[in-house]
Amino acid sequence: LGVEVVGVEDGLHALSIIDQADQFFDIVITDYKMPNMLGDELCRKLQKYEKMNQVPVFFISSDDDKNAVIHFFKVGASEYLKKPFIIEEFRARVITQLRIRRYVTELNKLNEKLHQLAIKDSLTGVFNRRHFRAQLEKQYHRAVKNDSELCCLLLDLDNFKKVNDTNGHIFGDMVLSEFSLLMQEACDPNTTIARYGGEEFVALIEGEPL
Repeated sequence: LGVEVVGVEDGLHALSIIDQADQFFDIVITDYKMPNMLGDELCRKLQKYEKMNQVPVFFISSDDDKNAVIHFFKVGASEYLKKPFIIEEFRARVITQLRIRRYVTELNKLNEKLHQLAIKDSLTGVFNRRHFRAQLEKQYHRAVKNDSELCCLLLDLDNFKKVNDTNGHIFGDMVLSEFSLLMQEACDPNTTIARYGGEEFVALIEGEPL
């Protein structure tokens, strides 16, 4: 099916592989009755791994009791197939789960891209005014609650209109982009930097408790 298969001895071995692996997995196929750890316990433990979020778990079992099957899905199974099974059916179900997994992955990437477009300034790449105001309100309340310092800097580029009039808007855009990079290099990574207006930038800096 065009995927690399990693075989393991039991649930404990599976968890150790996941702990050590840098790559993401597309599907987990597991029996229910296994030595050292049953399939439902493995499924519960997999849910604690952030990198295993939304990875389908395919249960295979000779147990077709209605309550057992319902239990499989309650603990997080995405698919179930009774043994013995027809290999063609198994392949078809695996392909379906892989397609769903890839669709969800692409959908998550698209949602993240849309989220970034909603909070970032398209020219400079720093946060936009709307996101900054939301962060200002959140961090202000946090500073009051924790009795900590909060500093807000407003920076305005002098004579920027003259830059645009003399060298053109394309050059002006380059100046804004370069200035935003300078701000990001000069500030702590936790500082919230935003483009507040045309040539206005703001930086929100959280300090230590007083």
